[in-house]
Amino acid sequence: MKLQVLLHSQHRNPEGLAKVRQASAALGIRPTAQGEATISADVDEQTYKSIFGEDPATQDVSFESGSLPIPESLKEYVQSISIAPLHIYMDRKR
Repeated sequence: MKLQVLLHSQHRNPEGLAKVRQASAALGIRPTAQGEATISADVDEQTYKSIFGEDPATQDVSFESGSLPIPESLKEYVQSISIAPLHIYMDRKR
């Protein structure tokens, strides 16, 4: 499962990003990329269930529908966590 983590504005700096990456990794969320305000991450199904309380296949939470619950260890730094939208390829060959 691919996630997008948006940091609170006051933590959108190298120190805040590092703290969120570290706290996310401790939860089993694997950061894969970052920008100035967000971190992209992967999480396996079992870890997703343990963190967010539901099976991602049955949970009605998508990029369009809103944010997932923010784990306590991330609340100080994170504004929202959402399921990343699927990539839409413009090239029909894919």
